[in-house]
Amino acid sequence: MGCQESEVLDRKLSDFFPEKMRPDIDSAVEKVLAGEQSSLETIQTPPEQPAIIWNAILNPVCRRDGKISSFVGIFSNITERKHAEEQLRESEERYRQLVELSPDAIFIQSEGKIVYINAAGVRLFVAEDRSWLLGKQALELIHPDYRQIVRERIRQLKDENTKVPIIEEKYLRLDGIPVDVEVVATPFNYQNKPAVQVITRDIAGRKLVEKVLLESKEKISQILNSTSEGIYGLDVNANYTVLNPASLRILGYQDENDLIEKAHIISFITQSLMELRTQKRNVLPAGQSLKESTFTKI
Repeated sequence: MGCQESEVLDRKLSDFFPEKMRPDIDSAVEKVLAGEQSSLETIQTPPEQPAIIWNAILNPVCRRDGKISSFVGIFSNITERKHAEEQLRESEERYRQLVELSPDAIFIQSEGKIVYINAAGVRLFVAEDRSWLLGKQALELIHPDYRQIVRERIRQLKDENTKVPIIEEKYLRLDGIPVDVEVVATPFNYQNKPAVQVITRDIAGRKLVEKVLLESKEKISQILNSTSEGIYGLDVNANYTVLNPASLRILGYQDENDLIEKAHIISFITQSLMELRTQKRNVLPAGQSLKESTFTKI
């Protein structure tokens, strides 16, 4: 404890510790002198030195007649361990804050059950609070069409101990409504047990946009295919990007790819490309149309 023997003899144990800790130390000494083992953690602050954290175990010493004459204290310096524990707690707290603030649903499953879920996960499953989900079998929240896939991914996580790639799945909300999600999972250790951490992104909005774009593309395709007018598109280099069936018939082609391969030549426009560009610059600003052009198949 950093003291000479002469400085320790005939003094109380609590004299060597900060005043605010002395009542706890005196209480532990009273307990051990009453015949019970006692333990406590104490902090010693030597002058101009870093504080030292001690773990003390006090055991009574009995005389032959069974009466307690004194006690023996075993002190262990646990400063480094306590600092490491504090750093771990701070790290876990930072991680918890990041997880709680994440817009993606994050949950941990252990032994097949959900043991932790963040706020975004509660919202994803439209639960009132976490208690509605904690302890629930994770597979119950997976759409039946995807349960076998999820079982196989869980097996890979356990056997190979490596994360599984991101895939699209469907979850079941607590009200029974399916929701499209994107999922990635990785092995995780939770409370000293093997577990799986799952990060889930709600992609229902993205899937809706994809559906609308697909429907729009199909409608445009129907219009292009049904009209008798030739419709084509050019990029900034005057290369063909779109040709409908009518334009192929007008130009005497059957396969769009054949025409696009030759489009960069622009050989079937009788007037020069420069004239066409000049006409476009001069005519279109006035709200007029390009003059008729003659096309000749190569």
